[in-house]
Amino acid sequence: MNSYLTLRKANKMRLAMVSETSQKQIRDMVHYLQVVSWDISGAEAIKSDLIDMAIQANKEGKELFTVPEEAASFAAEMKKQCATPNFRNLFFLLIWFFLYNAVGYLLLYFVDQQLLAPMDTNYLFSLVIGTLSTYVLWKYVIRQIAFPMRKHLLVFIALLVAYSVIMYLLVGILHSFVPPIVAVNMNFLGWSIFYWVLFILLYCLRLYHYGHNPAVVNRL
Repeated sequence: MNSYLTLRKANKMRLAMVSETSQKQIRDMVHYLQVVSWDISGAEAIKSDLIDMAIQANKEGKELFTVPEEAASFAAEMKKQCATPNFRNLFFLLIWFFLYNAVGYLLLYFVDQQLLAPMDTNYLFSLVIGTLSTYVLWKYVIRQIAFPMRKHLLVFIALLVAYSVIMYLLVGILHSFVPPIVAVNMNFLGWSIFYWVLFILLYCLRLYHYGHNPAVVNRL
């Protein structure tokens, strides 16, 4: 079985062994690390360590973290151990974009089975710009947000809103000044199949990569 899936299943079972307060502390920590680093498998490995620490702390009549400052300090250290946002992990996160398109085009096919949907050069340019800007935003801005994430939630939302507005304006300018060239023209079912194939291939590649992460393998 895939090492990442095995560890995730074991973590889920072992998490029930600690107190509710420690469970929440662990979930908050792991969620924070996953958001700021995109290192999903690395954060899962750290989750295993956190559960071990929580079990020991509960035996001593304590919670995993006794004061917020302790948790914040630990999060800062663990963030250094996680991989920094990179294009590989960003690419793995695109599986949800592919799934969204796969389902969306399939639903549209049942509405109109004859209408053709083009993929033009402007769409491809927009996708590249969006990918690059997302990488820059996370690597140099979002990653600097301190733990806990909920304390800085308004800042996080404001950054995403500003990012979305800027991207909308850039894409609008692109479409206004650069004439699109149709690259591919297919009906909705064709696009749905195309995105389903991308989603399945990328999901399998993601699991393979996560399962061979040394941090994950060493926890088993």
